Amino acid sequence: MSTWYFKFYVREGQPGCADDDTYTSNVYDSFEKCFRDYIKFNPNKQWRYLRNLSREEFIYANNGIEHINKASDGLIYYDNSELELGISDQLFDKIINDIQNS
Repeated sequence: MSTWYFKFYVREGQPGCADDDTYTSNVYDSFEKCFRDYIKFNPNKQWRYLRNLSREEFIYANNGIEHINKASDGLIYYDNSELELGISDQLFDKIINDIQNS
């Protein structure tokens, strides 16, 4: 069974105090649902005193193997979409088009 989720790694804290923190999304059974929620995710709503985003990851898990893809500001970095994201380039393009036109 294929699943997808995303993670944000941040530095946050009130003035004079800062800690590292991580947000891990729900696990999704659909790339599209996960990607749409990744795009909508607002770190400033999750952390009141957000200092910086240090890393974003978009994870595709299949048969116990996780493919961890670097991400940034809604962009996912990958070489082979079928292997690393579990979808075709054509489907990814369609999802992006649907998001842009909605």
